[in-house]
Amino acid sequence: MAHILVVDDERNIRRTLSEFLTQAKYKVSVAENVEQAFEILADSNIDVVLTDIIMPRITGVQLLKRIKELSPEIEVVLMTGEPTFETASEAIRTGAIDYLSKPITKDMLLKTVANVVKIKSLRDERVQLLASNQRYQTELELLVEERTSDLVDSEQKFRQLTDNSLAGIYILLDQKIQYCNDRFAEIFGYESSQEVTGLALETFIHPDDFDSVEKAVTSRIRGETKTSQHEVKGLQKNGGIIHIEILGSSIQYKGQKAAQGMLLDITKRTQARELLQQSEEKYRFLFENINDALAITQNGKYIHFNHQFCEMLGYTASELDQKDYREIISKEGLEMLAERDKQRKRGGQPPTRYETTFLMKDGQVIHVDVNVTIINYLGQTASYAVLRDISERKKAEADIEAALLKAKQANEVKDQFIANISHEIRTPLNSILGFSDLFKQRYGEMVSVKDQDIFQYITNASNRLMRTVDSILNISQLNAGAFKLQKCEIDLNSLIKNVLEEIRMQAVKKNLELIFNTPDQQAMIFSDNHSLHQAILNLVDNAIKYTNAGKIELSLSQKQNSYRLSIQDTGIGISEEYQKRIFEPYTQESEGFTKNFQGIGLGLALTKRYLELNDINLELESSKSLGTTFTLIFSEYEGS
Repeated sequence: MAHILVVDDERNIRRTLSEFLTQAKYKVSVAENVEQAFEILADSNIDVVLTDIIMPRITGVQLLKRIKELSPEIEVVLMTGEPTFETASEAIRTGAIDYLSKPITKDMLLKTVANVVKIKSLRDERVQLLASNQRYQTELELLVEERTSDLVDSEQKFRQLTDNSLAGIYILLDQKIQYCNDRFAEIFGYESSQEVTGLALETFIHPDDFDSVEKAVTSRIRGETKTSQHEVKGLQKNGGIIHIEILGSSIQYKGQKAAQGMLLDITKRTQARELLQQSEEKYRFLFENINDALAITQNGKYIHFNHQFCEMLGYTASELDQKDYREIISKEGLEMLAERDKQRKRGGQPPTRYETTFLMKDGQVIHVDVNVTIINYLGQTASYAVLRDISERKKAEADIEAALLKAKQANEVKDQFIANISHEIRTPLNSILGFSDLFKQRYGEMVSVKDQDIFQYITNASNRLMRTVDSILNISQLNAGAFKLQKCEIDLNSLIKNVLEEIRMQAVKKNLELIFNTPDQQAMIFSDNHSLHQAILNLVDNAIKYTNAGKIELSLSQKQNSYRLSIQDTGIGISEEYQKRIFEPYTQESEGFTKNFQGIGLGLALTKRYLELNDINLELESSKSLGTTFTLIFSEYEGS
């Protein structure tokens, strides 16, 4: 189990990193300053040090240098809140194995530490192998120099050293394997060292790297370099590609200058490093190429943001780095944020998505849709926001709202005008009707029988005009929203009978049969009496108007929790084309000065609106010359 030392002057960061590492089964020590760090280093066997790059009295880089001077085997990872190329370069030059950019996520921390621990383990192993190889080489040279006769004993020592090694060991002469241990054969997929002996170097090295390996071997044999170390791709027996690290030197072998070395299979380490790099590149690509602006704020500063955020506000990245978030949010936006903070402190949960306004660099105010998530970032609260400029949408909405207001005002002026005209017409009409009745009472007996019809013509014409004015006034009230419903319990049977009594004389005058089929019991509904009475009256009146012979039949029935009233006539019917616009105001199937029937086309429009206000469905079935059926569907009153 690796022992990790976390050095940071901020308690929250030490605590957070320590919890993450402890959960991952690492042994963890923490220090808040350099003095504590060196006390722990002196008393404990530390494998990896995680240190902040900015520390009181001494920087993380200085601490790194001192650690490397005292204990070069300890790996050091620097943590920085300002990841720059210069910072990274300085850290690597000084000897840091890696660095972490703040804010540090749990996944980022554990992946980096796991990689460093693995690398340290391999490096420790390599050091052990180097030491082992050095001991082996020293012993070998001593044995050769002393020309001991105890050759068998020497051979046993050599075999024991190489056979137990974790690394592949080889001796190369004339670019061919003269000797190797079983581990070397195992790394390349061979069954034994005997199978490998005699094979050429190019058998084990990928063509992409062979020239560099060959030059390194030649350079060592010629004495130009003592040792070499490089990572290359190797070729296994089955054609598979592996990654290997080679540590090479030169020796005297059978009287000739030869190359010897050790190699490690680092395929897994290389793959892990490549996956980590690919993951970082993928998330960096997504962060920078998403269409929306992204930003993370903490303690009033923008910690991270993408270039879309810069473009939206008109700033460069370096300019935004210096900005407090309050400098780029409008006054109204700041007030909204303050209210959201108050709500959060009171234990409430403000909406994660809201609209606010930002200030661009040039002072222009833009509308922004914000989707924000409050996160815990290294022990402190931070805000992660997805932002989108909606200024164009807001402008379009304002334009639509203005147009709707203008249309509403124009409609209100029209309705007011119609109401005023209706009033001005109704007043003299009342006078005409009143004086006509008075004139008939006083002088009716003095005129001839033939002229008696004149009084009826005046009454009929006045009533017709009065109905027209009433219809115009009613539609005006509906359009203006001035019509008030007064719902109550209503017995449909009684209401329909009242309507039929009111209109029966019209049917009698045309010799039409007026029939009402109804169940004996009450049919209770909850509706507005006036509007429902007028709607049914209009439908029956239309049925009489457009029927020249036959009958008008009303049928009331109950089906489950509803009542159905059908009004069926044997009249002229309605064409399929006109049925599409039959409920539009001021329309009739026969229009113009030569139309066949009286009226201004408001009856069915009013009927439809009255029924909709009362939540009553209306269905229509009709064929030209075959009559018409209107069906009203009522919900049964639950209180009945």
